[in-house]
Amino acid sequence: MGDESLRKELEERTRENLTARIETLEKQCAHCRGLMAKQVAQRPDAAYTPSLMHEMKDKAATTEEANRELKLQVEQLKKKLDESQNQEAYLSERLDGLEYQYNQVTSGKDSNKEKLSSVNEELRLLKISHDEQKEDYEIEISKLKCDIKERYDEQKEREEKWKSRESDLLLKNAGLEGDYRSVYNELLEYKNKTSSSGSIDKEAATQS
Repeated sequence: MGDESLRKELEERTRENLTARIETLEKQCAHCRGLMAKQVAQRPDAAYTPSLMHEMKDKAATTEEANRELKLQVEQLKKKLDESQNQEAYLSERLDGLEYQYNQVTSGKDSNKEKLSSVNEELRLLKISHDEQKEDYEIEISKLKCDIKERYDEQKEREEKWKSRESDLLLKNAGLEGDYRSVYNELLEYKNKTSSSGSIDKEAATQS
């Protein structure tokens, strides 16, 4: 029982120490970012070097091209949806007309058996055509939606990579990369410790 109590106390102290250390490191990270922003503001030419400016232009061109392609695919999807709805409306109207003719014949108002057979056949073919076209449209629309989502996800991933790359270059050019990275890596290490489900490091519990 005493061992259990001691273990819980040790875990609690460890958590408190790690939390305090994380807060300190987060403040240091924020301080580094603030210094970086200040240096960039004071010496924009030093931070935004020609190589970074070139990368930014490339990124802008790539983003513009990707957005243009995405927009075209979205327009294509809208067009397919419109076509599908128009076709649906036309087929529905035609079916109504044929069903009316069929009812006229079967109710005795029109005794032309040949006409009844013709209407029946057209109804059958139209329904088959309608089902096939509907399935084709659904497949095309589904594929377009998948393509758009895939392209959107790729674009989002590119944006995230670019943000990380820009941040790294700015830190490096502002001369803060080493300081910031060491603090940031230590912060990650401590956060991993607190989120770990394994045994808590006893050494961390003794830190002041």
